[in-house]
Amino acid sequence: MPHSSGGGSHGGGFHGGSGFHGGGLHGHTGSHQNYIRHSRHYFPGAYRYYYYLRGMPHIIYSSARPGTTSKFGEWFSVFLFFILTIVPPIVLISQGFKNPKPLATNYDTTIVIADEGSALSSEQTLSMQSKFLDFRSLTGITPAFLSVDPTYSVVYKSDDAFERHAYYEYLDRFNDEKHWLLVYMGGEDWKFVGMQGNDTDDIITYQVATTFAKNVVTKLEQNVDITTAINSSFDLITPGLMNKSYHLDSTYIVGTAFFTLFSGLMFGVSICNLKNAYTVGKSKELPKDSILKNCPYCDSPYYSGTVKTCPKCGAPLDDDEPAKEETIKEDNPFDDDADRFAIDPEQYK
Repeated sequence: MPHSSGGGSHGGGFHGGSGFHGGGLHGHTGSHQNYIRHSRHYFPGAYRYYYYLRGMPHIIYSSARPGTTSKFGEWFSVFLFFILTIVPPIVLISQGFKNPKPLATNYDTTIVIADEGSALSSEQTLSMQSKFLDFRSLTGITPAFLSVDPTYSVVYKSDDAFERHAYYEYLDRFNDEKHWLLVYMGGEDWKFVGMQGNDTDDIITYQVATTFAKNVVTKLEQNVDITTAINSSFDLITPGLMNKSYHLDSTYIVGTAFFTLFSGLMFGVSICNLKNAYTVGKSKELPKDSILKNCPYCDSPYYSGTVKTCPKCGAPLDDDEPAKEETIKEDNPFDDDADRFAIDPEQYK
């Protein structure tokens, strides 16, 4: 579908184009898949699982029981966000290389100059037509011009409304994506906008379209007639237009950087989720009445009802009886103080 190549208006200044697909990566990513949530901290509705690592107990919380779900979701997330992390920079770098080729003229290439707003003299029409023919010969893109009756300024009061009008004019007049329609409404509240087909994006890039539209708007603000404004804009963009080049627009660089950063963070999260999924798969659900206790021999912690022997020292555990304090009863075989001594102390008095 066609899209704006930029424009402007009296009092409104310049505005850029939109809908270019020739540079950067745009879009929204998401998934309707219900992923299993794992956490080291409790959350509402979570199941508690335990496992022992190097003799120490660990608890993990999950929204699903072990073995009830596959790990396809976690693996899919890892793969998806890995692709979304590495592909955008590659696409961005590759889009910087420009080697434009003229479009095939296998469509109606008739030059259309529809001066419905009486904005052109006959000489201006011929001058504009000559520029259009030169541009078509160079690029294979057919420019077209439409002037709108200034009495419709009330209808197309906003730039957005005027741009929508240009969009529908393109659809009504052309059944291809190889035209560049330039729409102008004269008068005190003049407006201008370009509408280009998608097939033109490799030649009329965002940078080219912006340069063209800015120059037209600047000329119109200086009270230059529309023919001179358009012709001078073609003169500005034509040199080197079909040459090989490399250029990256800062807008695409910033957008791709944020997209890649977000995808990279999500890739890290998905790796953690996958690791936790395998951990949960090896763990067991913690009994409801289980409490944290300590081994009476090595004092290592363990959860009651989960092990028969200490996971640290291997000593047998008995969770049914509480640990008893060992009391040592000292037997006294001596009847009196004198018998406590091997030698009678009276002998040394």
